Amino acid sequence: MDQALVTDLKQFITTVVVEHTTSLRNDIRLDIRQEVRRLDDKIDKLEEKFENKIDGVEARLENKIDNLSAAVAEALDDSHEATEARLKDHETRLTRLEHKTA
Repeated sequence: MDQALVTDLKQFITTVVVEHTTSLRNDIRLDIRQEVRRLDDKIDKLEEKFENKIDGVEARLENKIDNLSAAVAEALDDSHEATEARLKDHETRLTRLEHKTA
């Protein structure tokens, strides 16, 4: 084979290989970009889903806290009223005892 022919073949093979590897690299980059976009979208959807769930849990928790606070306030009012009634009863009894001993 002629040296010029061998050189031409080498150059042709090199050109073909470079074109194919460049094409493959570009295809791989495009595939990676598309996959990253798809994953970003999926992550965004999951974030939204979790935020909605967290909002629901927070709302239920706030409702339970409000109900508990109202129940504690009512129990304290009832206890205060009962204590006031007992205190008045004791005052009345003490006043009677004071009048009897006077």
